[in-house]
Amino acid sequence: MEDIQKIKADKQIEMDELTKKMNEKNKLENEKEKSELTLNNKKDMLVTYDKEIKNLEEQIKTTANFLFKEGDIDITRNRIKVQEQMLKESEAQFITLITRLRGNETRAKELKSLIEKISALDKCTTCLQIVNEEHKHNIVVKAAQDMKSIESQNFSDKKEKEELQNKIEQTKKQIEALKQSLSQLEILKIRLESINEKQSRIKSLEKQKTTILADIDMIKKHIEGIDSLLREFSSYDLLYQKKAREMKEIISNENSFMIKKAEIKAEIQFIERQITSLEAEIKKIEDLGKKLNYMKEIEFWLNNKFLQFILFTEKNVMLKLREDFSNIFSQWFSILVSDSITVRLDESFSPIIQQSDYEVEYDYLSGGERTAVALAYRLALNQTINSLLSRIKTRDLVILDEPTDGFSESQLDKMRDVLNQLNVKQLILVSHEQKIEGFVNNIIKFKKVDGVTEVEK
Repeated sequence: MEDIQKIKADKQIEMDELTKKMNEKNKLENEKEKSELTLNNKKDMLVTYDKEIKNLEEQIKTTANFLFKEGDIDITRNRIKVQEQMLKESEAQFITLITRLRGNETRAKELKSLIEKISALDKCTTCLQIVNEEHKHNIVVKAAQDMKSIESQNFSDKKEKEELQNKIEQTKKQIEALKQSLSQLEILKIRLESINEKQSRIKSLEKQKTTILADIDMIKKHIEGIDSLLREFSSYDLLYQKKAREMKEIISNENSFMIKKAEIKAEIQFIERQITSLEAEIKKIEDLGKKLNYMKEIEFWLNNKFLQFILFTEKNVMLKLREDFSNIFSQWFSILVSDSITVRLDESFSPIIQQSDYEVEYDYLSGGERTAVALAYRLALNQTINSLLSRIKTRDLVILDEPTDGFSESQLDKMRDVLNQLNVKQLILVSHEQKIEGFVNNIIKFKKVDGVTEVEK
């Protein structure tokens, strides 16, 4: 790597020198390209100016052939004014004539209506006297003469109306034609006035052409100078390409060694990671060995020491629990049954019934005694569980279903004491005994109607 990098540094110095030369060459080529572009633009401008000059000369030639007099415009304007005045007068006469025709028509209608009314009139509408026929005749004749005079006037006016309409139309056409002629004359005047401007424009374009031709010559000389310099740089092209190939080969060799070096580093890192992983695994196994020895010691202690202690403790706890349970069971039973019968629990928590120091089977007891055994057992069980489990949610609730089945009157009386000694917040009894009703605060009675149980209201 060190040998290759040293060769690369020497080659890089040579490449830098050649690169400077090539940059100079590129600048000359760019300068030549810009000059050629400018030259083409100048040539295009010459073509554009030649076309514009030719077009202006043709316009001047065409406009110069037109015959034009400055006074023709004033004459035409005066003629338009005369015709417009004539049109205005004719239109005024036409309006007067129309007004007179309409008035005569209205007057004729009024006379016609008068003739019809007079002809049909017998009496005067004011004095109610009979109208003289001669008087009526005179009025009708006078109205008829007026109507004839109006009709004659209307005939003459209608003829004059037609003549005025024709005259107005002809006058309008003449005014329109004169306006078109005036417009053409004004356009021709503008064209003639623009000839001087066009001639000035031609002179300006000729001057610009002269300047552009001088610029073209200068640009061509500049391009020739650049070509001469570029020929001097042509010898560097082959040398630069040769050095570039050598540099590329050196860089390729350097990259190969760098890849090998990177592979070796990666292999070293991989082996180091394996070593670290194995060391961690060894430590983990050692820790597991320590934990295993500790667990074996715990297992030995549990099997040989702790279990015996637990069994001994459990046995003592169960003995104490059975003793307490049995005493409570016996106390409840003694309250309910005052005879010579006593009860206690054996090791399996089963009731043992004794009478005169002899055990008695449960089946040989009377119904009330059986119920007393069952009730005392359940009350003792409830009290024992509540004493063991302080957080039980039903410690203040007792539900008894038929707790007095088979009880005698005396046992029912004792049942009141039992219920009072329970000391719970809520006690629910299900019973058919009416006497029990006196022991409780609230009574809910049920009955069956068509086989369905309902609450009595």
